[in-house]
Amino acid sequence: MSSETKLPYACSKCGHGEYEAGEIRASGGGWSAIFDFETERLSYVACTNCQHTEFYRTRVGNLSRVVDFLMT
Repeated sequence: MSSETKLPYACSKCGHGEYEAGEIRASGGGWSAIFDFETERLSYVACTNCQHTEFYRTRVGNLSRVVDFLMT
């Protein structure tokens, strides 16, 4: 993470305190999978020691979905 402030963290698997965080997008199935546009947004936190990764669902607004659809 560049200039962002890191929050306190302890891996639930090994107890290590350093992590990487980011975001991925995925299709939710159905029509979004057929037309290949992403309707799901997931944030993740990955331990830099053991690579244990936790995913958290993030809300995707309607405007963001429209933009994603138009970009494909």
